[in-house]
Amino acid sequence: MKGVAPRDNVSQAGVDIKQVEVVIHKGNVFTPARIGVVAALNKTSARVFRKPKITVIPTGREVAPLNTELKSGQVYDINSII
Repeated sequence: MKGVAPRDNVSQAGVDIKQVEVVIHKGNVFTPARIGVVAALNKTSARVFRKPKITVIPTGREVAPLNTELKSGQVYDINSII
């Protein structure tokens, strides 16, 4: 068995992540691995934005449900199924 020499398995500062390197790009979802990257940078927080939740409420006499016959000037309600 070989002994361990001084500085074996020790990386120099900056060899894995450069100082100006972007490590998590805009639009990435935080996963356990990405949280680990943030922690490796000695950061305890990061600014994130929650995916917005929206509701579409189709209204108007021109909006007709699917599986019905359209009358003149009507369109199908295609937003409720999304």
